[in-house]
Amino acid sequence: MDGDDPLVDRYMQYLAEDAAGVVSLITRLLEPDTLPVLVHCTVGKDRTGVAIALLLDTLGVLRADIAADYASLPDDVVASMHRLRQMASYGAAADIYPPEAWTAPADAMQRFLANVDQQYGGANSLLREHGVGPDAIRRLTELFIEDNQEGSASHARH
Repeated sequence: MDGDDPLVDRYMQYLAEDAAGVVSLITRLLEPDTLPVLVHCTVGKDRTGVAIALLLDTLGVLRADIAADYASLPDDVVASMHRLRQMASYGAAADIYPPEAWTAPADAMQRFLANVDQQYGGANSLLREHGVGPDAIRRLTELFIEDNQEGSASHARH
């Protein structure tokens, strides 16, 4: 994790290295009998955060809400990083991560999504570039978003 903005740089690197893999997670949600689903990674904020943020952004969830969700459990991130330190596969190698890796600040997710806009034209364009067309996005929206009783807002279903 290098650069002036290590978290965002790393998140953009996920897309540069394997955007199709990130997108494939989203398209798998459309397969029969897939939902509900648990999406996770070692700490639960980086690859998971990127994939879920892209899904939520595609579905039209407010970015402030996406960022707040990403940042909602900072103590869990610290606890997970401490667990990494104790794992044989990471151990002292966890110490190479910059302090930013031990956090999940909302503004990092906001900057990531802004970078997706700048580099790919937004989450919808990124998905389209990897074969997820309007019909698939419509089906995802039907699966994950429902209008509230007053009809004035939407919320995530799963």
